[in-house]
Amino acid sequence: TLNLSRLRGYQTGGTLHIIANNLVGFTTDSGDSRSTKYASDLAKGFEIPIIHVNADDPEACIAAVHLAYEYRKKFQKDVL
Repeated sequence: TLNLSRLRGYQTGGTLHIIANNLVGFTTDSGDSRSTKYASDLAKGFEIPIIHVNADDPEACIAAVHLAYEYRKKFQKDVL
């Protein structure tokens, strides 16, 4: 949806993207798991906000989603 978000006919007025790092690749050294530090780094070229939050803190997660929703509603842009 990030790649399509700016094309006429595919716009949604913004999408909330959630990446859950559940350490599926626990058998791989972190340096070998991807080419960048964060899975969200690919979105840096889209000029959208990227919110990082610790999933062990439920209140922080809820606050992040609330912030993302309000941003999307106001600016009609994606949030990661």
